[in-house]
Amino acid sequence: GGVILLNGDLYGTTFGGGTAGAGTVFELIPPAGGKGFWTEKVIYNFQAGTDGSGPESGLITSNGALYGTTCCGTVGGTVFKLAPNKKGGWSKQSVYSLSAYSVGAFPFGTLAIDANGVLYGTTVAGGTGNAGIVFSLTPPTTKGKPYTLTTIHSFTNGADGGAPYGGMLLG
Repeated sequence: GGVILLNGDLYGTTFGGGTAGAGTVFELIPPAGGKGFWTEKVIYNFQAGTDGSGPESGLITSNGALYGTTCCGTVGGTVFKLAPNKKGGWSKQSVYSLSAYSVGAFPFGTLAIDANGVLYGTTVAGGTGNAGIVFSLTPPTTKGKPYTLTTIHSFTNGADGGAPYGGMLLG
């Protein structure tokens, strides 16, 4: 995935490495005065379980939080959110776990987010046509409740294509 700029620092993901070998989200902090080496800090280590593994997409940001996807770890990957916490670190929230192949599996492209906090993404497999989906994830109206997944399109691997690896872009 690519890197993004947030408050003067760069953020990105690694597919592997980290404490469990399941990938990381990292921060690169510029040197004081603009000269010298940047400092790298891992802000999250994926554990290859229900929190996911193998983040392959870039990150997006909204209201100071970072959003991304993992390709693996559960049946079909996860969508996650990292938000700054009061201790000066980051807290991870699982936005959605693609725990059934039928709803879509393996999100690889970078997400998009609209002004209402609705996330949009793609998976390269699963869905009713077994060729990936375009989905939206609507935030809950009550804090602590789950996001709602809506399948916008289920690819057939026919005339409409299949296995979308690219990210989403809102127009």
